[in-house]
Amino acid sequence: MRSVRRVVFAVAVGLAVVAGGVACSTFQKGQSIVRYEHGAAVYSVKAPSTSDYQLYESDGVEPRMTVHVEEGKALGFDRDADGKLLAIAGDQKIPIAEGSYTWRRR
Repeated sequence: MRSVRRVVFAVAVGLAVVAGGVACSTFQKGQSIVRYEHGAAVYSVKAPSTSDYQLYESDGVEPRMTVHVEEGKALGFDRDADGKLLAIAGDQKIPIAEGSYTWRRR
């Protein structure tokens, strides 16, 4: 009986760890448009449609900001002259802390 409990406990812990890794992006609202992973090269894409776009930290469930962007305008990430990370949304360049982020269309 004791070994069955250990197996059940180990399976439950394993499932919690796996679910925790995908849970945040699962609960983020909207369609993922562009991602930045900490330490990767920065880049931008053209907004696929005129809409509100929300910036999420990769492990966050609440958006850090919401910005209205016109179709074809830039959406993504860049660095300033000092190397600090910027969120790009249309004509806006917004300083953000180092980390991993996703722009999502609402």
